[in-house]
Amino acid sequence: MAAFLFVVILALLGYIFYQKQKIKNIGFDDGVEAPSRLFHGKPQAPEVLCPKMVEYKVRGRSTQTGRIRTESRIKVLPEDAKEEFEGFSEIKEVEVVEQYGPSINTLKYADNLGIKVPDGSTQQDVSIMISKVTNDQPWRNWIEVSYQLAKYAANHGAILSRYCDDAGALYRVHYSLKDPERIYLFIFSVHHHLIGLAEYDMETTPYKNMYERFVEQYQKDVKFLQSMSHFEGYDLSLYKDFDGNKKRTTAYQTAVEFLKENNAI
Repeated sequence: MAAFLFVVILALLGYIFYQKQKIKNIGFDDGVEAPSRLFHGKPQAPEVLCPKMVEYKVRGRSTQTGRIRTESRIKVLPEDAKEEFEGFSEIKEVEVVEQYGPSINTLKYADNLGIKVPDGSTQQDVSIMISKVTNDQPWRNWIEVSYQLAKYAANHGAILSRYCDDAGALYRVHYSLKDPERIYLFIFSVHHHLIGLAEYDMETTPYKNMYERFVEQYQKDVKFLQSMSHFEGYDLSLYKDFDGNKKRTTAYQTAVEFLKENNAI
């Protein structure tokens, strides 16, 4: 009996060692979690959802100070291709800023999930591709990013992946905004939901002055700011209504009351 148990234990240890080696050989031995099941079908090409965005490092003479300075600028292509870099009276040098590429283990993980990663993909690109397969970010809506939203992100220093969706774009740009800009985006989103307008015209909307008054009125209101901090960027998507809990918050109720007082709803 003892000999039999000894053989069984050896067999179990051998099986465990084999499984560990199997995971190690496919590249998940250094902090990257192996998928629950490996993909055995035809690799799937990711879907492009966002306009192409390119970051530039611009060196030139400032129109304000007359001094040479270097700044990062983002363009949405092809619409902005001929757009001049504002704030410079003279351009000395323009250089394309390359985005970070994916790590070897990230590529291995994507491959085992059946993702066909295009050449030249960035780390952000592949991370989004993986999220779409694993659904580890269920708040994403996989709706195309409009030029207006991409331009808004670019103007606030946020560069988006070609595979980024509408909710993801708002999530990313939200982190690039300062509090007054976040308040503006918040009242904009609440109002556009209430009037049924799914257009990201944040910078050209006829309601801009009203939104700016709201910002001025509440940018130092601690109670409002604490409540608004519970809203993530993706909560402000115009293609997803606010859930019941969000509508009961102080921030949301304050915005609704303001809009009523201004006869905007």
